[in-house]
Amino acid sequence: MRLVAMLVLIFLSWTGWGAVAGRLLGLRLVWPEKAVLGVSVMLILGGVLNHQALISPLIVHQLVAGGAVLWILQLWTLSRPVAHPLCYGDRPDRWAGILASVMLVCLALFAASTLTMTGIYNDHDDYPAYAAFAQKMLQTGQMGYEPFSERRIASALGGKYWLDTWSLTLLGDGRTLALDIGVGALLFAALLSLWGTRLGLGQRRALVVCVAAGPFLILCSNTTAWALPAAMGLWVAMRLDPRLWPDGEGGPGRWVALGAVLAAIASLKSNLIPPWAIAVALSALLALRRGQRSEAAGMAAAALLAVVFVLPWAAAQARDCGTWLFPILGRGYHVSAYGSGAAGRWELSAPLLKIIALDLVDNKFLLLTILAALLAALCRIRPARITAVLASCALAAALALSVATAGWFNFHYTYSIFVVALAAVLVEGARAWDRAPRRRMLISTVLFVAVLAGSLARIKPLYGWFETVYVAVRAPGLFGPALQRIPLHEWSRRTMNRVQRRTPPGSTILASSDTAAAMDFRRNRVLLADFPGQASPPPGMPLDGGYERWAEYLRGQGVRYVLMDRSGVYTRKGLEFIYNWRAFEGRLWIVRQMGDALKYLDLFERACEELPCDRSDHLWLLDLGRRG
Repeated sequence: MRLVAMLVLIFLSWTGWGAVAGRLLGLRLVWPEKAVLGVSVMLILGGVLNHQALISPLIVHQLVAGGAVLWILQLWTLSRPVAHPLCYGDRPDRWAGILASVMLVCLALFAASTLTMTGIYNDHDDYPAYAAFAQKMLQTGQMGYEPFSERRIASALGGKYWLDTWSLTLLGDGRTLALDIGVGALLFAALLSLWGTRLGLGQRRALVVCVAAGPFLILCSNTTAWALPAAMGLWVAMRLDPRLWPDGEGGPGRWVALGAVLAAIASLKSNLIPPWAIAVALSALLALRRGQRSEAAGMAAAALLAVVFVLPWAAAQARDCGTWLFPILGRGYHVSAYGSGAAGRWELSAPLLKIIALDLVDNKFLLLTILAALLAALCRIRPARITAVLASCALAAALALSVATAGWFNFHYTYSIFVVALAAVLVEGARAWDRAPRRRMLISTVLFVAVLAGSLARIKPLYGWFETVYVAVRAPGLFGPALQRIPLHEWSRRTMNRVQRRTPPGSTILASSDTAAAMDFRRNRVLLADFPGQASPPPGMPLDGGYERWAEYLRGQGVRYVLMDRSGVYTRKGLEFIYNWRAFEGRLWIVRQMGDALKYLDLFERACEELPCDRSDHLWLLDLGRRG
């Protein structure tokens, strides 16, 4: 109950901040729109706080408390009493109560499910990188200088890690999914209901649409933000569709709000930037074609404002990793910047086309695209243009990124935009229910259920009905490297603290460990090497020479100690497992990653034979400051 209560408090806090922002911008917003705008404001503010090293548990508590107070105050300023939290009109009906109950139950179930969803954590980046970023933020005020972290450069600008600090502060370790899936799913359902209401869809049909689209939100992988970007994307799609603008709302405020939400999406996951940028550009072109020049100019202004709002996150990444946005605005300290690796090569080949084809078949976004198209055809509906724009933009961006990264790019990281496209088709289909032939509606319903069941029941190791069995065999190391436990238990913290006490305070440690999040980032200057050898400052880490060159290079970067966890993914068995798995699939980027990691491990082991190395437990600590 405490978990759900804290999620509700965070949600009300976001609503309070969004209410103030909406009033300042002159917007007429209902509560889910206020929450989306509120979390967007918090993400933009997080970029400033991270850049200035001001993040702390106290700041998180103050922001939550301040937003909750603003939510209470805005209740007194409403023009009419709130009969029901899901009422967007003046007269609620009993279906609004049913919808509210379903949504609250979903919030509780999503929150509770995150306590047992450790199987979807990736032990090669979620544990050694993403969880550690949030802890480092809380302890030092910012993510800071990370020249050896490939995940810091290539994954996201930092917004998701900022939200993870909220989860760590208010919800506890191991519950980073609760905030995204719990509150994000609630907002998605509410906004979908609002979309239907503004198109004249009753609460009854809105409930059916929410129930139909809801299950796709839980098909997530690792700690990436899923439901929140989908909810934000739904709001953006509504703002790009002129049919869904509130009556009487005008002025530049709506474009400022659109820019803020776009910037928030960009901060959560870098992979979402290309498809949404293309979607806004195409929407502006469609507006020009309709003769709506002011709307097209507004969309262009919103895009420019999004760039401005996300600048603090990008500037921090440029300072810490050498690139404003990888790989579009430079490769920074990534290995591909030194002429090696598969990143950034726009080459088409038969193996790459095979990988793309397999991804198209394997990943659920293709199912959503096919489903949306078939539903539209069977029901004889003409979906909103924004639906086609979103789906085509996401597909084009996904294919381009996959070619650019030699098959490394995972299509499911643009999954949230396809959920938005599917939701748009479902709303349009619900509107066409009365005029569509019954036989076609029956076929489309059966098709939808079949695709949904197939998506939920896929035999995939990271999610689905077989997750429990997968985790059971991974936990003791029977299949691949053993899974680290989440949350980080006290034994992990004690072991890591014992290792750190062997080093002088203030010394620099280059760490590759599944339990890096348990480190004391205030005691030592900790640099993370989540994919060892894949990121390093110029002239690049020498992996092909002897250990002397490698050690001398690290000394030149100010590194005194090198820490490697010999019980998890960084063992030879763990690295070779991932290497052979991805080599079989033909993913050049990941093959190169694991190949370089194995070279790094060879150099580390050779150096441990010649230089002082503490091997008293599974955390080996190499001292580069003393000669053997």
